[in-house]
Amino acid sequence: MRIRKIALSLSVTMALCCMTVQAQDKRTYNYRTMPKAQLTNRVNNAKIEYKRAKNRTKQAKASYKHAQQAYQQSRKNYQAAQQNEKMKRQALRDAQNALKYRQKLRKMSK
Repeated sequence: MRIRKIALSLSVTMALCCMTVQAQDKRTYNYRTMPKAQLTNRVNNAKIEYKRAKNRTKQAKASYKHAQQAYQQSRKNYQAAQQNEKMKRQALRDAQNALKYRQKLRKMSK
């Protein structure tokens, strides 16, 4: 029973490893045989794509920081609102109790 489990797990692991190795990108071009104009064009495109990726990274980082700050501010606002709600709830209870006791006192005085 143990041998079967071990053999099955090994075969599954090997199959997964083979799939990942085969899934890797293979280059369809060779820099040594590529014409110079095509190579310079490829380099220029790579520079442009790198700059765009760098800008997107900066924008994403700024957006992330802004979202973090907004989250912190929202959290503070939420906590303040909770405190305010607790105070208002206690004030409501106090007012209701005062009204109830006032009515009892009026009934007792009659």
